[in-house]
Amino acid sequence: MENAIKHNIASQENPLFISIIQIGDELWVSNTFQPKISQNESSKGVGLENIRSRYRILSDRKTEIFQSADEFLVKLPLLKVSL
Repeated sequence: MENAIKHNIASQENPLFISIIQIGDELWVSNTFQPKISQNESSKGVGLENIRSRYRILSDRKTEIFQSADEFLVKLPLLKVSL
């Protein structure tokens, strides 16, 4: 959600829609793709790489990231806690 708000336009004319749903054993976080046009705020992918790195430490399951002309989607595997 942080990436969606940081990197997309959100206004009354162009509302930003964010969806968080569970599908099977994955959490899908998607948002409308309407990138800000700003030279001061360039994306370096640090946030998404941080998520990938944490999953590599905790599990062999991978995150998936998709971008189309109108949607950005991140699929996060749900992890089981072993006690």
